[in-house]
Amino acid sequence: MPEMTKEELADFAPILPQEQFQKNFEENQSREPWNLSDLFALAPFMEEEDVGRFALKFADSGHAPSEFVGLAPFMDEKSLGEIVNRLTESGHAPSEFAGLAPFMDEESFGKIVDRLSGRGYAPSEFVALAPFMREEDLERLVRDYLAGGGSFAGAGVGGAFSRGRGDKKSV
Repeated sequence: MPEMTKEELADFAPILPQEQFQKNFEENQSREPWNLSDLFALAPFMEEEDVGRFALKFADSGHAPSEFVGLAPFMDEKSLGEIVNRLTESGHAPSEFAGLAPFMDEESFGKIVDRLSGRGYAPSEFVALAPFMREEDLERLVRDYLAGGGSFAGAGVGGAFSRGRGDKKSV
């Protein structure tokens, strides 16, 4: 089969046998510069490890966590975990990882907590991640926040419901 451009590869990906697709993908990648958006069209036709390997190349190049969300369902957990590690190191806030959360494993969440704990993020930054996190990680975040001088006063936690009656007056 003759050399394919990345556009042709995207067009033929659904009908190429996996082995032929992989060969054309690797050949094309060595000839033409690729970017992260090129991967979106091809990810459904690639092996998880290959999507992860390719996406990992972009983790250190200024991309936001949200730019990897469309690829997360198509990559292996190990690669996604490594991408998350690199992005947390580059200063992204916990709330930026909300779109990746459903695809991450508990170990990746633990690493987020390890890296971001003690940096002054309020627990509210982790709200979107909370349903996917281990209870001990959530507890640690709150403990670290309070130990660092943080407070929930005025943050709306409890607020009108602190007496268990909503905003109704006690009778």
